[in-house]
Amino acid sequence: MSFEYTKIEFSTISQITKGKLGFSAIKFSELEPIVSFTARKEDGGDPLLSESEKEEVVNENKRFYQRLVNDNRTYGIQQFIIKEAIKEYRFKKNLSRIESLGMFPTSTLIAINTFQTDSIDDYEKSYLESEIQNGNQISLAYLNDNMLQLPKDYKIALIVDGQHRIAALKELLPKINTNLKLGRKKVIEIVDESFLPFLKDRIKNFEFLCTILIDFDIYQQGEIFASVNFNQKPVNRSLYYDIFGSSPNTDRNELKLAHDLVRHLNYNTDSVLYGKIDMLGNGDGIISQSALMELIMKLFGKRKAWHLLYMDYLNEGKLYKILGQFLRLYFSQIKQSFNTYWPTDEENNRREYKFVLAKTTGMGALVRLINDIYLDINPRNNKTVEELKLALKEKFELIENNSDLYFSPSSSFVKGAGQGLQSKLYKQMAYDLGYRTSPD
Repeated sequence: MSFEYTKIEFSTISQITKGKLGFSAIKFSELEPIVSFTARKEDGGDPLLSESEKEEVVNENKRFYQRLVNDNRTYGIQQFIIKEAIKEYRFKKNLSRIESLGMFPTSTLIAINTFQTDSIDDYEKSYLESEIQNGNQISLAYLNDNMLQLPKDYKIALIVDGQHRIAALKELLPKINTNLKLGRKKVIEIVDESFLPFLKDRIKNFEFLCTILIDFDIYQQGEIFASVNFNQKPVNRSLYYDIFGSSPNTDRNELKLAHDLVRHLNYNTDSVLYGKIDMLGNGDGIISQSALMELIMKLFGKRKAWHLLYMDYLNEGKLYKILGQFLRLYFSQIKQSFNTYWPTDEENNRREYKFVLAKTTGMGALVRLINDIYLDINPRNNKTVEELKLALKEKFELIENNSDLYFSPSSSFVKGAGQGLQSKLYKQMAYDLGYRTSPD
């Protein structure tokens, strides 16, 4: 076999990190064929139904993570590029004295992992040819000093941050024809038709300033992604949690378990929360995956209701799976006890659902209440389904007549949001159930 390579020469960067960092200017025409990017998609599976999660994600999603490509944002970048290219075109033709500022001043972060060998021949024989013959995914490049060589036709590089920029240019190229528009106006009505090949050339030769993460594992890549986005600009936390909860490379940890439990609630047809959780933070659902995961993770700590079950999970036990069962029973009873304020079958997003019960305030209080109720009714983790159903029914019957006090539009617990209101509602419910001596 003979192979062609995209070669990326880079300079190393010394920063506070164990991994090797490089930076390089890479033309779009060379970068686009080697990078893997896609909108993150839900796999729709319930991880608690079997020992291993179903792998039904589209191939390009298997090892990739990134915020969803937002159509409006991608379109905005395209419009920016067209507008700046028109300025440059006019300036070069002496039609205008306005110079273009069409640039992406911050780095695009890409991750490339390498096959550890000293020669390109060994890379091809020991890795590349073998993986191709066995039908495996090609995911490793060859590294020699400060030169990365990526076999063409294989999308080895993963975009850690900057997906929208590359997606915008990729989607713009095939649109460059006489129907191309800037705003509502055709571009050829603003400049002459020879601008179109000019724009194509500028995009193909557009250089991305890339920071390259070399041989960082997927969790380290994700931490960098989180650091860049959480610390510097708003980010969709539900997507971040989905990325690291569902990655096949994610070790067992609290995030992974919480993610599996939330998916179980959202995808199991016996769950009253079936289809009502916003898994990716895109607005489809009443409560977000991230909010519910963060609430559940608080139950795993020391001296919390599910600490022993969490330790069982970390030690690859089986007992922890009763958590999914309990959560289904728990929310089913809540629906029965507070049915007036529970979302109907038709209410599947925040816009349609008007009450706080199934939103973050209500859920925050109710999940926190598990610390009291679970330790009360199932301290040895040994109750049967029927025993749990009866115990939960008896508990919530004590407070179901308070539903208006807790969840009605005139309730003092709906006037605002945040941790304080969740805590206030929890304390009231815990007091009414006899777990506290005061509601304050």
